[in-house]
Amino acid sequence: MAEFSQQLPTDFVYDRSIIFPRYHQLLQSSGLSRSETVLLKNPDELREFEQMIAVDPQTRPYVKGLHLNGWGNLSRIDQRSWIDSVSNHLGGQLPNLKSIHFESWDESYLNTQCILGFGNAFPTVDTLRFSRCTFAHFRDFEEVLLAFPALSHLSVYNLNGFPEDDPNTTLAYLTSPNPRRRDVRLEYLHIAWDDNIELLFAWLRLTACSLRSLRLDRVSTEDDARAVTALLQTLGPELRHLTIGCVFNVDTTMRTHFDNLINISGSTGLVSLRLLVDSLDPYDLPWVSSILAQLASRRIAGVALEVPLFSKEDLQNTTWSEIVAELRELNLQKLEVVHCGPLGREEAKAAIHAQFSLFFSPDVLHIVDNRIDFLD
Repeated sequence: MAEFSQQLPTDFVYDRSIIFPRYHQLLQSSGLSRSETVLLKNPDELREFEQMIAVDPQTRPYVKGLHLNGWGNLSRIDQRSWIDSVSNHLGGQLPNLKSIHFESWDESYLNTQCILGFGNAFPTVDTLRFSRCTFAHFRDFEEVLLAFPALSHLSVYNLNGFPEDDPNTTLAYLTSPNPRRRDVRLEYLHIAWDDNIELLFAWLRLTACSLRSLRLDRVSTEDDARAVTALLQTLGPELRHLTIGCVFNVDTTMRTHFDNLINISGSTGLVSLRLLVDSLDPYDLPWVSSILAQLASRRIAGVALEVPLFSKEDLQNTTWSEIVAELRELNLQKLEVVHCGPLGREEAKAAIHAQFSLFFSPDVLHIVDNRIDFLD
């Protein structure tokens, strides 16, 4: 079999070089196991990529993902033309395509007709990601999801609402029967930053609702928190992996009665829990203890805490002592503490060791450095 460096040019590999130098420049590394994602931003790049896979058909199986970015200087007519043409030009050409990432598209482009074309052209796609996209109506967004029969993974970041809907219209639409919803079997859902949690969860409960993994980066209002609890109750013991983060700069009243908002007691099948700590202000931290306390007397394989350390004193307060006390009750196989702030690597490691190493052995405690290097 040919080396991987002879398969995919640098131009089209999303995680190696997203700038198009020209497609005759080849990857210098090898490794057939990598799943490569192609970034396309305009008609010229689509045309070059199409020419490349026509000249060298052996590259086609190595393309596992498409990232279609609508943020550019093209006129609206040109943008509409090229996003519509992707499925026509590439359909049937990428036998192993598994994911499509739509970024920065609004309702004038992501219409039902366009998306149905993608679903028909790429039936093997099981992962969809939407970043900064807008749909005119919620029904249009649902049609997108229903267009991909193999869909199992969905990620949403800043889905900019449904500007042509009003709450009564959307409610009426959701309550109208649609047997196709029962064909949706999502296993993984990631909502990174969104104002539509309630609506998305209400829709999800109408599907087969077979989630095994749920990630919610920013639960920011009481309504969101209650919607999370309702979904967790629906999922019950089937949920295996939960990642959740809470922020309090939108609805500060959440701090005072968080214990009554998010309830994970029904998620008895959890094997891993990841908590995204946005603020190290002691007033913003009790939610962490509240979540951990609900796992008492339960065996869970692993817990991870993502913390943005700015100072080596950030973990030295009574609130963190309470968090450590809750963690000690869980008989963990693995505790991962991820440093994702600007504090230097060695200082962060020392601060984490000072708070956790007395209670967790080196076999259990794992420190991961994922700091924001550009702030150093």
